[in-house]
This record gives sequence, C-alpha cells and structure tokens, in this order.
Amino acid sequence: MIRPATADDLEQILQLVRELAEFEEEPDAAVGTLESYTAAMFPPRAARRSGVTSLRWMARSWALPSGS
Repeated sequence: MIRPATADDLEQILQLVRELAEFEEEPDAAVGTLESYTAAMFPPRAARRSGVTSLRWMARSWALPSGS
C-alpha cells in the first residue's frame, strides 16, 4: 500500500537514500540530512502552496514542444 510520507518516515527515507547511493557506488552523493529532508518535504504551509504552483509551471514549460 502506498501512502503519503510523514515526518515519522524521514529517518527511514534517509536510510534508503544512503543505501541506494551505496548500491550505485556513489556513497558521497547522499549528502541530505534529516533537517534538509524535513525542510524539503514538510515546509511551512505557505511555502507548500507556492511550491505546487512552481511545479505546475515547470511541468507546463517542460511539456512545450521545442521551437514553440
């Protein structure tokens, strides 16, 4: 079952990212911290709204065919 991540999941998510970096033979690539993951995944309410708006704009801009 897939469910939205919660703050309680962050340590496990961080561990999975580190394990993936090890598997890919790039252990130094996993530079995230619990604090940086918390800030990125659970920002203040106002920042989440603007982030969604930004993501929608980026999705539209990436979907444009070249030369338009």
